[in-house]
Amino acid sequence: MRLTTLNVVVALLLGSSGAVAAEGERTFLLCAGVSQSDRADAFSFTVTLDVPNAMVLSIGSGEGAVTEAFTDAEIVGRQDVGGGVTNRLTIDRAARTFRLVIHRSQAPTEADDAFEGTCSPTSRAF
Repeated sequence: MRLTTLNVVVALLLGSSGAVAAEGERTFLLCAGVSQSDRADAFSFTVTLDVPNAMVLSIGSGEGAVTEAFTDAEIVGRQDVGGGVTNRLTIDRAARTFRLVIHRSQAPTEADDAFEGTCSPTSRAF
């Protein structure tokens, strides 16, 4: 009885962590598009969302995306991918389109490249 009460109190105090969304709360999108600087360069990646908590969990591989906006109209997130490279993703929810802007640390205000395309729901990403 005491252990059960302790578990309930801990759960109420800590709540659920948005960064560790339960498998059922995760939504996976497959996004595919082309480079805006070189139309011959195609790119596809997955996006992991925690919709109930309005969070972008990952953009492409890895974890640690930061949610900038999560509205009925758009989802915006960014993720540092290492080596001074940051990806910033904007998804238009109604049109199911995206824009992925890639920034390098040498010129953080200028986009190094951008990809545009479409996103569609997919099954679990591995």
